[in-house]
Amino acid sequence: MKFKQGMSLTADQEQKLVTLKTSYKKDRIKTKAEVELASIDLHEVLKNQKANLSDIEAEFNKLHTLKTKLYMASIKAKRDAKAVLSAEQRARMDKIHERIKSHGGNMGHSGDYSKYKKGKKSMGHGTGGHMK
Repeated sequence: MKFKQGMSLTADQEQKLVTLKTSYKKDRIKTKAEVELASIDLHEVLKNQKANLSDIEAEFNKLHTLKTKLYMASIKAKRDAKAVLSAEQRARMDKIHERIKSHGGNMGHSGDYSKYKKGKKSMGHGTGGHMK
């Protein structure tokens, strides 16, 4: 663990955090794959001139639900990890994160959603260019 020494983690805390991290990573991989598959399904429906609007809406909703699941899993993992720490350790962790932010260092969102930030191209789920 990156912050083990600076955080003064107990062996039990370290094990819980490793377990949380592993579980989160596995779930994230599965959900990202589901997002990719839903994206393919959406594009196929958009290409189909005979698809009705309710079919298209259902595919958009499926994709949106999966992306929300991805975001929420990241939030839950962070909260679960913080819950393992003592109040003093949480305060120490917050200071470390503030120090990193103040130096312009952005280690990235653990959920890796940088491609969804404003101004960046998303995964191309718009309708432009798909309806032939």
